[in-house]
Amino acid sequence: MHNQFSLTASLRVGLFVVMALMTSGCHWPQLVKPQNPFAKAPPCVLSSEATKEEIVAHLNANASRLTAWRSTKVGIHLKQKGSIPVDLTAQMAVESPRNFRLRASSLLGEEADFGSNQERFWFWIRRSPQPYVITAAHQDMETVQQQLPIPFDPSWVMEAFGVMMIDPTKYEMERISDHRVSLMSLEKSPSGQAMIKSIGIDLCTGQIVEHSLFDSQGSLIARAQVGNHTTTSDGISIPHRVILEWPQAGTTMRLGLLDVEVNPAFTPATMWQMPDQIAPVVHLGR
Repeated sequence: MHNQFSLTASLRVGLFVVMALMTSGCHWPQLVKPQNPFAKAPPCVLSSEATKEEIVAHLNANASRLTAWRSTKVGIHLKQKGSIPVDLTAQMAVESPRNFRLRASSLLGEEADFGSNQERFWFWIRRSPQPYVITAAHQDMETVQQQLPIPFDPSWVMEAFGVMMIDPTKYEMERISDHRVSLMSLEKSPSGQAMIKSIGIDLCTGQIVEHSLFDSQGSLIARAQVGNHTTTSDGISIPHRVILEWPQAGTTMRLGLLDVEVNPAFTPATMWQMPDQIAPVVHLGR
């Protein structure tokens, strides 16, 4: 019974982290660029009167060209209620629609491996009381929810990292201010619970600045704040700072991305393979 309790507690913590990411070594990178207080603000990319269709078309024009990205220099600062904050270094890769990999390490060696491919997702945390490779097939998400509730679909993570298109028919638009709007959608979690998805957009920069999930009572389930965007020579915008929050779990994770390679010409297939040699594998949903 004790082992079952420990495994369940470990899974709850790990799944909160991996779904965000789907998340001792470096310091949090100082990626915020200094601002010139005398510089004239550039004109807004989108009009304050822009329609939902115009805004989504602008965002999808970027997402359609950003199919993948990776970084070999990711700084992670993880804070969890009741625990000492941890700084890690990591390598990270994302590829639409479901491929994701984050491998974190410290001075002591490998610390964590989170990932997803077309068939399944997995995670492994070396310091966990039960350091198994935990995995489940995407198609078994409903069954997994019955074992261990997860508050949102893994696709939310891919949206937060900018490689998913937005379907305008699923959203209603709410104007927050002259230069800020939110796209709101009423959806269901994999467990069938009602939830509200919100995408915050800055009309001046023409960029998504926040992804949020709320339960039916309006309580925040998860939030991804993105910023410090850069634009490639061919006009693709990508954030270099991501702050992930899970208030109900008391967890905040900051990611700083350096040397981001956009749409790499080649990614080895091993990048998306689940590790099965580092620890025993536990399959959820079976």
